[in-house]
Formats: sequence, structure tokens, C-alpha cells
Amino acid sequence: MPLFLLVVMVVMLMFMMVFMMMLMAVLAGLFVPVMMVVFMFVFHTVGLLTVAKVRRLCRNRVANAMEKNATFVPMELFYAYEVDGQECRLDAEESAHCVRVLRHRSGDTLYVIDGEGTLYTCRLTDNNPKGAQAQIIEKQEGWGAHPYHLTIGCCPTKNNDRFEWFVEKATELGVDVMVPLVGDRSERKVYKTERAQRIALSATKQSLKARIPEIREAQSVRSFVQEVPANAEESLRLIAYCFEGETPRTSIKAALEGFAAAVTAVEAVYLHYMK
Repeated sequence: MPLFLLVVMVVMLMFMMVFMMMLMAVLAGLFVPVMMVVFMFVFHTVGLLTVAKVRRLCRNRVANAMEKNATFVPMELFYAYEVDGQECRLDAEESAHCVRVLRHRSGDTLYVIDGEGTLYTCRLTDNNPKGAQAQIIEKQEGWGAHPYHLTIGCCPTKNNDRFEWFVEKATELGVDVMVPLVGDRSERKVYKTERAQRIALSATKQSLKARIPEIREAQSVRSFVQEVPANAEESLRLIAYCFEGETPRTSIKAALEGFAAAVTAVEAVYLHYMK
């Protein structure tokens, strides 16, 4: 049924109810207070119905656009903790956001990631706000992947908010692995990664990526440097520092010459901050 006709029918029904209640209110001598309550109820109900219908209409148009245009990029991603090949299952938090906040209903099209680099186009089959399920229609492996593997180590600061900001921005820029480092003079010797993993998941969905970066447990700077392959043909090790000394400074781009994938990553970071 067209949206316009639905709204007209709802409004006509509401006005009929208002007329009957006005007549009863006049007879009972309670015209003004009853009219205030009635108008508040009418406008609230019509608004909710209209918004819900418009959202569903927009979702259907987006789904049709994706079928016609292979380069379509979804603007709303969900994370499935379990994918069995035919169905995706959302946890309680993702399900509540999907059903209660975004008001998805059975039959709606969802775009789900598994955190390993695959995007699933799904149809919602169970809109349970505590455990939603969706049927897989199509999957795209390596969705949004980049041609490099970037690991970065960073010492958490005393103020935990700064490291959490780093996790968020590093995820958005395409870092694959983040390692909290503990130095000899670090003020924070212990770092729990549970909250950082939640921040990385949120940033992954916000930046429209299918792979969630790995956040390892904290380790010493020495062990982190030693575990990276020293073969220059396989990897490139860089340390960013701000101290003046005998070692001459080298720009990142100059250090990455010969590593095309890494240069692409650095240029992406540069362009991101120059916008």
C-alpha cells in the first residue's frame, strides 16, 4: 500500500476518534483537558507510523539499489558472533540495536560482517531483540580488504582515553594488529584489552570494514621488536621517535620506498588528515 494512502487512512481514523471523544467531552463538561490529551495521542501515533513506514521504504530502496549496482556500499553494518553458512546470529547487544533502536523487522535486508573480512547480505528471519537471526543471501569475501598487513605497537598512556582514541583511529585507518607495549618507564604496566576490542568493533562498523583488527595482550618493547621478521624483503620495521640524536631522521615515505603496499597505506593516512 502506498505511503500516502496509509497516512490518509490513519489520519481519517484518528479524526473520527477525535470527533467522538469531543462529543463525549462536551456532554461531560471536560472539553479542554480531553482535547489536549487526544491531540497529543493523535500526533504521536501518526508520527510513529509515518517514521516506521518511511524507514522501511528507504531500506527496500537501498536493497534494490544494491541489487542493481555492484559497487553499492552499505551504510549500516552488524556483527555476527556466529555464522554457520546458512544463517547469521547476532548477540544480545547487536540484536537490541537492530530491532529496538533501528526497528528492523522480519523480511528486512541486513548487512552483516563476521570480523574476518566477509560481508554477508542477509534477510532478517527472527527479530528477537535478545537473539536475532538472519538468512544469508549472498557473501563477499575480502570485502574492503587492503593489499598490505600493518602491525603497530604503542605504549598505553596513564590516561586510558588517549589509547582508546588511538585504537579507534587506527582501526578506521586500516591497521591490522595493535599491540600495547610496556617499556621500562611506562606508567601503565597492565592493560586489559576487553574494552579496546569493543572500541575496535564499533570503529570497524562505523568505517565500513569487514575485518576487525586484532588487539594482542600487552608485551615488552624488546619482545615486540624481536618477534618481527628482520628480513627486509618480507617486512619493514619502523620506529617513530621525536628525539634529536646522532641518527638522521628519515621521512616515512622515503623509508617505505620499494614497499608499494605500505606506501599506499601511508598515503591513505596522509589524505585522511588533509581532507
